[in-house]
Amino acid sequence: MENFHMLPQGTPLYKYYDFPEGHTTYVVYINIKGQFEYQSVESDKANLIDPIWAHPIQPEQVSKLMASTPVSKDDLMDILKARKITRDELAQIVREWKD
Repeated sequence: MENFHMLPQGTPLYKYYDFPEGHTTYVVYINIKGQFEYQSVESDKANLIDPIWAHPIQPEQVSKLMASTPVSKDDLMDILKARKITRDELAQIVREWKD
């Protein structure tokens, strides 16, 4: 979980190729507005493809992931709204919270 990254919800994944070994390659298109730092790669291949491996999160990994992932105030509000936690329930959680 050292290099964990998430795609935003609703990000389209375009199926590219099914390998006989049992994995599938997908393409994700990313639009970047403005300047960013990057490193050019020289290749003798006409179409250089250098895939990364991605894995779905397993249920037993969620608590470790949550402990090591910073959550903004807006992220927390979105989580609470998605879980349909009321203000009263949140207040109760905070009152019972022991450090």
